This record gives sequence, structure tokens and C-alpha cells, in this order.
Amino acid sequence: MSGDPYPPIGDYALIGDCHSAALVSRECSIDWCCLPRFDSGSAFGRLLDWERGGYCQVAPAAGRGGWDSSREYLEGTLVLQTTLRGRGGEAKVLDCLTVDERARESRGSRLLRVIEGQQATAELDIRIVPRFDYGQVTPWIRREGPGLHSAIGGNDALVVFCDQELDEDPAHELIARVRVGAGDRVRLVLEYSSPERVEAQLERMPDPRAIDRELKRTIAWWRGWASSMSLSSRDESAARRSGIVLKALTYAPTGAIAAAPTTSLPEVIGGARNWDYRYAWVRDSSFSSRAFAELGAVEDADAFRAFIMRSAAGHAEELQIVYGVGGDVSLIEHAAERWRKPDRGIWEWPGRPEHFVHSKVMCWSALDRGIRLAQECMRKAPTRRWKLARDELRRTIERRGYDRKRGVYVQAFDRKAMDGALLLLPRTEFVAWDDERMMRTVGAVREQLDAGGGLLYRYRRKDGLQGQEGAFLCCSFWLAECLARSGNLAEARTVFDTAIASANDLGLLSEEVEPSSGELLGNFPQALTHLSHIDAAIALAETEAAL
Repeated sequence: MSGDPYPPIGDYALIGDCHSAALVSRECSIDWCCLPRFDSGSAFGRLLDWERGGYCQVAPAAGRGGWDSSREYLEGTLVLQTTLRGRGGEAKVLDCLTVDERARESRGSRLLRVIEGQQATAELDIRIVPRFDYGQVTPWIRREGPGLHSAIGGNDALVVFCDQELDEDPAHELIARVRVGAGDRVRLVLEYSSPERVEAQLERMPDPRAIDRELKRTIAWWRGWASSMSLSSRDESAARRSGIVLKALTYAPTGAIAAAPTTSLPEVIGGARNWDYRYAWVRDSSFSSRAFAELGAVEDADAFRAFIMRSAAGHAEELQIVYGVGGDVSLIEHAAERWRKPDRGIWEWPGRPEHFVHSKVMCWSALDRGIRLAQECMRKAPTRRWKLARDELRRTIERRGYDRKRGVYVQAFDRKAMDGALLLLPRTEFVAWDDERMMRTVGAVREQLDAGGGLLYRYRRKDGLQGQEGAFLCCSFWLAECLARSGNLAEARTVFDTAIASANDLGLLSEEVEPSSGELLGNFPQALTHLSHIDAAIALAETEAAL
């Protein structure tokens, strides 16, 4: 739309500290940041409301035209480096949410922006516009000392430190114009606080040297964590980036993994398909656990398993689709009892519950794994009854979830429609990757769900919601995995490369992509897409190594 101020979602970069996250635009503006947790209200929310949402920007001084920018993550980290170049000079801006596990209990999330002069003299404007609770609360800003301010509104507060003096603007903003030559540094720290703790946190704000040390520790922490991931293939660098994104979406105190750090970003431009994704989807997080384990991050994989056990408190009947990231299983028995009932499937179907084939196969998998576990661990369990339930479930799936005329599995019992989730069936060992039935199913999924250019829709049935959603990137990665595992390596590589080409310049992926324009859609970055990317990359690497 002409005059629309909102950048494409692909213009943003993610920074995070495994508690909260922020999105930084190409224009070096933090337009989204929720503190102190992923699911807290926003302190900067211009991403959703350009006029009232608030932001924190570092930009070439007003009237200094002719600037351009480039950006990258420091290797092996989630520390963003944006380079601003103009006729007057060049400067770099390093952005991160700092990671300091020792200091976490005594303070809140700390957003760090470091401006470094590179060539000549660069003149830049800093503008800090905090607006709490999704732009609903304009804070009271007060000077607390040299370069030190507080911003308090409702139940939230920020403590702001800059080693250059900040001026208070009448519009409840903090502003400064800074000049940096080669080797100069300007440091900006924004630390979250509750209003009653502001005084104590003011006394603990770091000096410039301490800020530099904290930046170094954050870089070292990310590199230390990323070094545990390995994939011996040409896709290693991109897969490691996806692993870092998943780590950033992990809520450290519980091990929960947020599906995305954002809310209310539409899957249809101007449409109503938008939801809050700042929760731990059991679906996404269980896949993430698998992806972490396959890349070598075993501790993170185990942390999610523990989160689910705690959240369900050992009772599978109380297992939810989503959980708050704070966390608030007689699983085999539950599967044996509940598989006959309809459900809403992996996509949380908005219509009437149905007997989705993927759901039934997952129940079959729970029973099958439970039987194996009981036998291997020599545990007392009603394995005879579980075997009867497992075998009856398989017969039912083969009778009602399999179209014998076409020789393919279908979306739901007694229906002809296809579903991208069918590409996941071999992961459960319900059917082999190279089984003729599965290979025909892959072909039917590609034919019915083709979005053009190698991309897939998740389904094509009318679901009662307005607008046509985009192609689901996870489905393309699932397709690449199926093709690779069944030995069709060349086609797998083509599909994989098409899907990963949808990533922005930093390797970040959303849930969907608009097939005709390639524009990223939905909440961003999306955990399910990144973990599906990792699974497909591993499948390609293992298949290539076996040849």
C-alpha cells in the first residue's frame, strides 16, 4: 500500500537472551521488544502500531542523506552488527540482549547497543521512545544522573544509561546527537525493571568498561553454545543459524520453546489470520527437542522434555496444545483410550473436530514406543492391552485413512483431501520412507498442495477463516526430507534450496511465504520452520554421506 510505513517482516533481525527477544530493522530501529519475558507486554511495539507503539533507533543525523546500511550476525552468535555508511563517515552498531547468567537474579533483561566509529566522523541520532503494554502506557521519564534516566509507566520500567548525555523530549522521548570517529565508542544500555526496583538498579548500572566486558561475555557465550552443533555438509552454517534461533526462543528457566517471539502478524496481508505465537506449542517444541538432539545440543533437548513432564504434572489427560513459557506422562494409557475420538489435528483445525490421520498415527506411535520402552526397561505395564490397541488402530488407519483407489494416505478418515502433515508419517516408523504407499502419498501432496516454485500449502480445504494463507515453509522442508530419505537426492536438494531461499539476508524464516512475491508472512522468526530446516539439512547430509 502506497505510503505504508511498515517494513516487510523480512527486514527484521532477531536478538535475544533466552528470556525475551527483540526485532531490529534494517534502519537500525528496535521496533519490537517484550520484557521481561517473551509473553510480556511490549516496551517497544512499533512493529504493530507505527504511531503509538514505541521504538529505539540509531540513525544517520537528520538531513545527512546518502547513507546506506548492511548487516550481519557476528559469527556463531546472535549479536547483530549493522554498518552505516555515508559521505560523512562510517559507523557500526552492535545490538544484543546480554547474557550474564550470574547476574540474572539481581537484574532484568539488558538491551545493549554499542556504536563504534569506523572511518572519518559519523554523526548519528539516538531516539528512545518507550511505550509500555503495547503502546497503551506512555511512561514518565526522569533524569537520574549523568547519562542516566528512568522511564516508569504502570507496572513496568526501564533504566537507561548512555555514556553520552541524553535530552528529554517533551513527547516523552530521550534523544541525543552523537559524533564518532574511528575507534570511538558510544554505549547505550536499557535495562528492564519493575517500578519498585528502579532505585536499586540505578545504583548497579555498569560503567563503560563493564559494558564492554558484558558484550564480550555475550559473544563468547553464544559462540560456546553454538560450538556444540555440528553437521558435516555444505548446509552446516545455515543449520547452525537455525539452531541459534531455536536456542534464542528457549525460555531458559523452564526449557520451554516459544513458537515465535511475536504476536498478531498476519498470515494474509491486511487479513484476519493472526495469532499470538509467544507460547510453547507442544507440537513445535517436541520437534525442536529432536532437532537440538540431532545437532548435538543434547542438554537443550532434555530441558524441553523436563518442561513437558512438569507442565503436565505427569497427567497426560491434562496435556495442553500450548503453554505459557513459564510452564504452569501416563501418555500411553491416554493414547489407548482417546484415539477413537476426533480432534483438531496438527494445525488446530478451526472447523468441527475430525479423525485426522496424522493424529491417529501419532497415537499409534505413542503405543508402539510405550510397548518397546516397557520391554527394553523390563517395566511392568499392560503391554498386551497396548498391543491390541496399537494393532486395532493401525487397521483402522489403513481402512479409513488410506485411499485404496489412489494408493495414498489422506488428511482425515473418509476424505480425499491431502495434508502437508502426511509427510511426517515415516518419522514415526508407521510407514517406511521408501514404501510405495508413502512415495505415492508424497506425489499426491505435491500435486494437490503445490503453491508454485517448489513451495507447498499445508492444506487446500476451506477452513472457515477469511483470506488465502501463504505457503507453509515447514511443509517444503518436510518434503525435502521425505525425498532425501527415500533416495531422491537431486529433487530433495532442489526443494530444499527453494525453501531456504525464502530466508531473509540473515537466514531467518517465517511461518509462511507469499508464493508470487516471496514476501515472508506470519509471526517471525518461526520455530517450526527453523527446526524443519534442520531436519531436512540432516536428512540431506546423511543421504549424501551414504552415497
